Amino acid sequence: PEGTAAMLTPKVPHRPEGGEPREMGFCLSFEQHDDGRTRSYWKDGMNTGASGILVHYPMAQITAAVLSNSEDGAWPVFAAIEDAVGDRVERAAGEVSQKA
Repeated sequence: PEGTAAMLTPKVPHRPEGGEPREMGFCLSFEQHDDGRTRSYWKDGMNTGASGILVHYPMAQITAAVLSNSEDGAWPVFAAIEDAVGDRVERAAGEVSQKA
């Protein structure tokens, strides 16, 4: 339990060159809501001839995995997933805020 909690906790602010601000943790990247709650966390990567991402949206309880046999293949699919689940993730965040 302690190890899991540590792994799922953002540790260091990070802003990739030309990218959106995010938090980094032990092997994962995190996107936070303005109030500090985690919107999503993920691990992505690419190598010669392959790319992939595993992402989890904790408040909406959605997990997605994308694997591609090309270096650029995972990212358009991931963008489509973000578009498809974005409203649901934001609704779930609003529901959690109202319960608090």
